[in-house]
Amino acid sequence: AAAMSGKTKAKTVAQFVPGRPPGSCPALARKPEDSRRVARLCAASDPATVAQFVIEILGIDLRPALRKIACPLVVFGALAGKQPTQPRAVLEQTYEAQYANAPQTRFRFFRHASRYIMVDDPAGFEAALEQELATTSRATH
Repeated sequence: AAAMSGKTKAKTVAQFVPGRPPGSCPALARKPEDSRRVARLCAASDPATVAQFVIEILGIDLRPALRKIACPLVVFGALAGKQPTQPRAVLEQTYEAQYANAPQTRFRFFRHASRYIMVDDPAGFEAALEQELATTSRATH
């Protein structure tokens, strides 16, 4: 992580995205126009900030700390792009295993979303978010 960070911090913003592996940003969205939009967002990122994030987050496993969360937890999981190589049940089990320390977690899976659910399935994302917020709001009042 530190070696990658040093190389990334040394880049200008203009060098940052072109230096990324081919398809690294576009692979995050399913439609070409959305891929271009994600790439523009990546290009707006400050390389030094991204590098610092990489240094800080890559070596940290926050799963044990999940047991400290007392409130309901909802995880939205993107499945597209992964399903050709793994059955949906295996993908769902993988997500669930990551949150095993937070048994109050509920999962919402999106089979048509690659990574950015709100980009690949905006209507599904909005409907699921509204439903979860309404459910949580009713449960806490």
